Amino acid sequence: MDAILFYGIIILLALGFLSFAWLIVRGWLELIFSFLLGVFKLLWNIVEVVFWVVALPFKLLGFLVRLVLPKRANQKDAETTEVQA
Repeated sequence: MDAILFYGIIILLALGFLSFAWLIVRGWLELIFSFLLGVFKLLWNIVEVVFWVVALPFKLLGFLVRLVLPKRANQKDAETTEVQA
């Protein structure tokens, strides 16, 4: 009877220690993965900002080209009609 009680207490202590150890391991894993996720989000935001910084001047240039080129085309059409007339 004493052996059963002794081993029962040992098993309960081992289960408590394993539960505590699992909490520690899970906490460390959560810290590591949340850190990695934060680094990934930061890098993604940097890439997104760089994309907009690089792409925005070209978008504005394209807008200006679309705005100016039709006027030049209309002027050239007007000049060619004057020359033909």
